[in-house]
Order: sequence, then C-alpha cells, then structure tokens
Amino acid sequence: MNKILTISIAAYNAEKYIKKAIESCIISDKYINFIEVIIVNDGSNDMTLCIAQEYERKYPNIVRIINKENGGYGSTINNSIKMASGKYFKLLDADDWFDTNNLEYLMKILMTTEDDMILTDYLLYYGESKTSNHIKFMLAPNKCLKIENLDFRTNLLMHGICYKTEILKKNYIEISEHCFYTDMEYVISYLPYIKTVRYINKDIYIYKLDNAGQSVSVSGIKKHYQDSKKVLLKILNQDCSSKLQIYKYQEAQFAKKVIDNYMIGMPILKVREQIKEIDLYIKNKDFAVYRLMKNKSLFLMRISNYFSVYIEILYKSLRNLDDR
Repeated sequence: MNKILTISIAAYNAEKYIKKAIESCIISDKYINFIEVIIVNDGSNDMTLCIAQEYERKYPNIVRIINKENGGYGSTINNSIKMASGKYFKLLDADDWFDTNNLEYLMKILMTTEDDMILTDYLLYYGESKTSNHIKFMLAPNKCLKIENLDFRTNLLMHGICYKTEILKKNYIEISEHCFYTDMEYVISYLPYIKTVRYINKDIYIYKLDNAGQSVSVSGIKKHYQDSKKVLLKILNQDCSSKLQIYKYQEAQFAKKVIDNYMIGMPILKVREQIKEIDLYIKNKDFAVYRLMKNKSLFLMRISNYFSVYIEILYKSLRNLDDR
C-alpha cells in the first residue's frame, strides 16, 4: 500500500514522553495504513529504543526504526528523508504530539492534493501553567496558492509545515549535524523549491513549551549561540537563485534571532565586534535580507556603529531581573 504521510520522530532519551508522541500518530483503521512513522533513536541511553521496538512489533506495517549513534537533530532529519516513502513528510519532536482527530482530517486532504507544501495551524502548549495559544494563518483554507502569493511576512516554523517528499529527495540538502537550530535550517533550505501551498485551518501539531514565550532557555542559548551563526551562514551561502520575498523574510527573521543569541551568549567584551561582523556580512552577501531585518534595536545599532548593543544588553538584563 502506498504511504501518504511519513512522520519522522526524533528521539533522544525520550522514554518519559515518546509513547504519547507515537500514540498521537495512530489514527483510525480507515487511514492508519497510509501513515509511515519513522522513529529515529539518536543514540539514546535510556529505554527509548525498547519503547520504539514495542510499537514496531505492534504496528509492523506502520512503525519503522532507525537506530544510530548520536548526531543531533539534523542527522535525524537527513536519515528520515532518505528512508521516507510517504507522499508528504512531517517532523514531530518526541516530547510533542499531534491532535489525532485533526491529523486524520489532514490525511483526507493529503490523499487527493498534490501541492508542494501544506501549511497548518498548530498549538503552543505551556506545560507549567497548562495554558495554550493557537497559531493560525490568515489564509483561505483548502485552496491551492502560489508561493509568491503568500504573505511574505508569514512566519514559517516546522510545526506548521508538511513538505512533499519528492521535493526533499530531488533537491536533497544535508542538514547540519551535531548542531542546534537545524529545524529552521530544514524549513528555510527547502523553501526555494516550493511552488504551491495549501492551508489547512486545523491545529495538527501540539508544541510543548515549559515556560510561556520561551522555547529555549537562556543557559541553552549561551551554550549553543555559535550554532545559530553556523546555520545562518550555511543558509545564506546555499546554492540557490530564489528571489522569493517570503524566502528572504525567513532568512531575515532567523538572522535577527542569531544577533539576539549573540547578545545573550557572547562575552560582553567581544559582542559588539561579532554582531557588527555578522550584520555587515549579511549586508554584503544579500542586501534584500539585510533590508528585511527591521526592528528598532537593530536600527540603533547600525546608526551607532553597533555601540548601542551595550544598551540593549543592559536593557535585556534588567528586564530579566524584573521577570524573576
């Protein structure tokens, strides 16, 4: 039976929550055999692999396992794309889950559509407060749109995206391994090859956050801020001639995140020169991206020869103290 959707679950020491992620992929008998669930055990040293194997035995025609040494999130994407047999491809983190009823609705759409990208709503779930926030897109539902007609300011994250597997395989890009921020690398890198989009106004993906408004801790940013620059430079140097404004906008949004990361993670004596170097590199490499990097703090940095970065760091520090 031809598979319609491949779901890639990246799992590293996920024994506490991977069952919920897998169970959320198990839809009704009418559609279950059209789903392929690839669980990528990324060198776990807990019971993650054993749990995955239980589901592989229970659903031998649905669940497949890739058991590999630790290579980071990007390596799980690379391995899954190579193995994927579904018409569409979607990522799921092991500590997140799908709305199973809405996933079944999505499957009905995927059975008949041939669009390059499926864009769906998703839900931010804040675990500590048990509150949620719906992320929705202001688009006409279930209609084919040309990518150039999509509002270029649409914020594209992997939680709301299905890519057509054929596009991923035909234009295969090795996502960075042993590196953070590869979810954004995946989304942005394949965007130039997308011609058509279909929007489904259902919350498919439930994205779990520990603290409202914060997906990565300050300590995590300090540890991995240099990874964000590595990924940005790779994206900017991608061999791609796309002039799509939505593609440039995603690059610009990520570039601003890199600069924010450096303000948080970089030793203060070096931060001004590093941010200046990054920003001027973007300006010389792709002025369209540089121009789309609009916010007040970045404007002040540029007109002050980046000395205002110290004021921005002080402001962020004081704000963090107020939040405690």
